[in-house]
Amino acid sequence: MKGMSPYAARSAPFEMTGGHVRLEGREVLRGIDLTVAPGDVLAVTGPNGAGKSTLVKALLGLIPLAAGRTAIFGAAPARFRDWQRIGYVPQRLPMGGGVPSTVREVVASGRVARQSRWRPASAADRAAVDAALEAVGLADRARDSAHLLSGGQQQRVLIARALAGEPDVFVMDEPTAGVDAASQAALAQTLRELAVAGRTVVLVTHEMGPLEPLITRNVVLDHGRIAHDSAPSKESRTVA
Repeated sequence: MKGMSPYAARSAPFEMTGGHVRLEGREVLRGIDLTVAPGDVLAVTGPNGAGKSTLVKALLGLIPLAAGRTAIFGAAPARFRDWQRIGYVPQRLPMGGGVPSTVREVVASGRVARQSRWRPASAADRAAVDAALEAVGLADRARDSAHLLSGGQQQRVLIARALAGEPDVFVMDEPTAGVDAASQAALAQTLRELAVAGRTVVLVTHEMGPLEPLITRNVVLDHGRIAHDSAPSKESRTVA
């Protein structure tokens, strides 16, 4: 993994102040104040329906706030342009029409933000895709149709796609859902390497399992509010 962008520590990857989200007339998030600091490995936990996935999507600007504000590296989501710095792992592989994509094609799509519109894939692009496939244990499935894989394998494809982009920040929504124990252990090793490299990780999870030793901070949601935040005190950490 390459080192962080020289600008990665200048501002918090994510900030939300007074965040409220209403979906279908129901208030899903209520008054969320959250700053994700550079280098955090933050777990968002809580019961079903607590608003965990909604929170990470709102941080990314995928769901609009009804009140409050959010920022990505200091910019409002609508004005943020440096998306190559963000690697997002959704819960499911999107189902598209047309010719089914191979595993390698899906993973290679994680390089798009780093490529010029007119430039073909470079040796660096191909090497990043190879490394990402190896990291999730799918190098031998690179030519298979991604949509024919098991749910757990598809989740590993999505993780590899994010890894291939070599971002500063990873946002993972239930990355261990439907993933077997061996794959969870492989994911834990990958996250360990990301943490050592100084990457920021935000992940939604029901069970930390082998990821628990890597977590530096746990935000617990309950009924759309932050019930607990184990963030270090301001005295013990300064965010540049």
